Formats: sequence, C-alpha cells, structure tokens
Amino acid sequence: TDKFAQMDTREKDARAKSMLLSAKKERAKKYIEKGFYNEASRDIQEALQLEPNDAEAKAIHAKIKTLQ
Repeated sequence: TDKFAQMDTREKDARAKSMLLSAKKERAKKYIEKGFYNEASRDIQEALQLEPNDAEAKAIHAKIKTLQ
C-alpha cells in the first residue's frame, strides 16, 4: 500500500510544508547564483513565513542582505 495514502491529514500537511520550504530555499540559492537577488529575497521571505526559525533560511536571508 501507498505510505502517503495512509498518512493522516496532519502528517500530509507537515510533509507538504517541509517540501515547500526546501523548494523555496533551493530556488533562492539558485537565484543568488544568477544574481537575481530580488527573486531570491521573495522566495526566502516565503520560506521564513512557513518556518520562521529555520536556520538555513535565516542564513540565506542574511546572505541576500549583504549582496543587495
């Protein structure tokens, strides 16, 4: 059977949030590499809204601030 189908809604929501957070951070890093700091800032702000205490997101945010 499908493990995802067996999860309750709370578990699915937590997993989806985690995946979205990771995707936002990865995309922000790619934007930084290309010099697209406004786009990176937008994505990392969205990541921080999802998880305000995420250490990696905070570090990326600080890096963007120094580059802008």
